[in-house]
Amino acid sequence: MHKAVIGALAALALTAPVATAQTTVKLGKREARRVIIKDFPAAAPRLMLKDERAAFFRTQTLKVEPARRCERMSARQVSCDFTARLRPDAAHRKAHWFPIRCVGAQRVFKKDDGSYIGTMGNYVCRTILPKS
Repeated sequence: MHKAVIGALAALALTAPVATAQTTVKLGKREARRVIIKDFPAAAPRLMLKDERAAFFRTQTLKVEPARRCERMSARQVSCDFTARLRPDAAHRKAHWFPIRCVGAQRVFKKDDGSYIGTMGNYVCRTILPKS
């Protein structure tokens, strides 16, 4: 009888759900690239120019490296290289303001709640002068 009780308790323990400490949040490279392409263009002028020019520059084009070439920093953090072309509004183009090209790396971090944080790293911006 004693063996039957122990056997029943062992079977019950195997079928009971196991409580894990915390589910690991992982960020895939494709997911990180999609986040950059979707969210980065609107914030790019403000993040990279950091002065009054950000008010009248917009992201014209954004090229992000393929996901397979992005670098995994940790399970939650991925870094992808990018090239962005920022274009001034019509009034500033008329006043001879030129586009700006920025190259660098954008890191994406996935938080516990599933939202994202992006940070800039090692970027350089240069004015694109017209060919004479």
